[in-house]
Amino acid sequence: YSRINATWPSLSVYAEMALTLARNEKAEDMDRLICDLETESGVPWDSDKGLIRLIRAVIGEDRRESTVRIYEMLKRNGLGCSGFKADEYMVRVLSRGLKRLG
Repeated sequence: YSRINATWPSLSVYAEMALTLARNEKAEDMDRLICDLETESGVPWDSDKGLIRLIRAVIGEDRRESTVRIYEMLKRNGLGCSGFKADEYMVRVLSRGLKRLG
């Protein structure tokens, strides 16, 4: 894994990259991808399919630290505030994943 572009347009691109890394058994690289996302500015944190796909990819690979990082990023970006409305499915996936990973 190497950083392809300094400004990726959406979480869908991150999700696709995470899924590709999972298929190629590069889970450690997925952690670096999430670290890059954490430092990236300009990525919209809205509740969309890309966000759900990213969460599912990280949880599916049992990446506990990355899952917690995503949760913390969601909180920093307004999860639970009136500006960011999380859909019920996303909250359920994240909650179950966090419980499963301990």
